[in-house]
Amino acid sequence: MFNYPFKLHNNDLITNSLKEYSKKFLNYNSLVAESIDEQELKNIVPGLFLQFNDLNLKFDVAKFFITPPGKKLPIHQDGSIDYPKFWALNLPIFNCNNSPMIWYKPIGGNFFQEKTCYSDTPISCYNQEDCIEIERCDITSPTWVNVRVPHSIENLINKNNRIIISIRFNNTQIKDWSPLQLSVIS
Repeated sequence: MFNYPFKLHNNDLITNSLKEYSKKFLNYNSLVAESIDEQELKNIVPGLFLQFNDLNLKFDVAKFFITPPGKKLPIHQDGSIDYPKFWALNLPIFNCNNSPMIWYKPIGGNFFQEKTCYSDTPISCYNQEDCIEIERCDITSPTWVNVRVPHSIENLINKNNRIIISIRFNNTQIKDWSPLQLSVIS
């Protein structure tokens, strides 16, 4: 399993605050990742960071990912060879039903390094024909997602932008850590 639900304290309040902030992304018409710095995110949703502190999670980066209708992200792994990412906490904001996150198993090991609209540095990308789908789900509640396994997002059915915020942490132990440890915390 590559996704684990996470019980977020005050989820409705946090989601409503994020919705208000991210309304400005509703009219974007291309795949975009909008970074938000730690202090600005703390100002919007201070309760979120209280929970991160309680769990000893150290903030690294957060981005709003905007996927317009009819779009699909390239199959990719997050991070780089030198700075891999393993887990992200994804919080759905707008139109996340019928817009799955899909994980893949590469066949043949063919990948290429590419700078995408979602990354500042080249990441490992895969051609569709070089992958087999192994899991998919709609991220409709706070969810830990494995971003080291090749994955993609589809927004083929919705008529509006899909918007989530993805939060990454720089804990050195997160590579071998299981989000199941946090999924049961309420």
